[in-house]
Amino acid sequence: MNQYQTLMPIKTKGELPPLFCVHGEPLRMAMRIKADRPIYGLSHIYHSSFQESVADSIEILASQYLEDVYKVCPKGPYYLLGFSAGSMVAFEMARQLMAGGKKVEYLVMVEPSIGKREKINTKKTDAMKDYIQTVGWTPKSINYLIYRAYKSLISRTFTLSKRIYVSLLLSMGKDLPENLRWLGYLRALGPAINKYKYNSINCRATLIYRDMDQDGRDMVHSMWSEILGPEVEIEFSEGAAGHNDFMEDPHLSNLILLLDNRIMK
Repeated sequence: MNQYQTLMPIKTKGELPPLFCVHGEPLRMAMRIKADRPIYGLSHIYHSSFQESVADSIEILASQYLEDVYKVCPKGPYYLLGFSAGSMVAFEMARQLMAGGKKVEYLVMVEPSIGKREKINTKKTDAMKDYIQTVGWTPKSINYLIYRAYKSLISRTFTLSKRIYVSLLLSMGKDLPENLRWLGYLRALGPAINKYKYNSINCRATLIYRDMDQDGRDMVHSMWSEILGPEVEIEFSEGAAGHNDFMEDPHLSNLILLLDNRIMK
């Protein structure tokens, strides 16, 4: 692995072009994707010294990732998958690849981060109101809402406690344990995320979001149609209440199924 700065070879053999996963759970995905395709993960957190390697901009970070991508796939076509902030990086990688005359066959973005310049109000919590209006107040719907609220509260509390712990370790000059590096990485990458602006590209792409109300869906469609064109596919995962739900079943399984059905053949 020393020959790569940011790339983790996960599955190196396959007849089809490789899939490059920017952040997320590439190892768990590689174990379950059916297609005969190599799979690589891209992230600085594969090294304990990642804090020293955080780029000042998404453009620089994407170019760093591409340096390693070219080592295993110099010509393409390229298949890119990004999660959260990794979606933003994957998008910029696609832009740079296309600007260099390379072919980007498919781009999948799972809940892509949005910089402060392009913040949109998706009103995700209003999906609860739509749910009640559809099914009414029943014991089943009440239990479901309690479960969703409980799950959201636990998730937010757990994430906040980890962020506080990460901030404490960093303030003390301590190395982060491997399972918390991603939080430290996102914390350091925050300024680059906030100043990034999506520029329009002509690329076949699918975006995946958690459930949201119709106003939120319309705003998401409007934004990405301007950036990726009117043919962009946007899917909303029913029952996904939190950002990290996509890294767990059943939503991770749904993402893998989408890859198998649409881009992995």
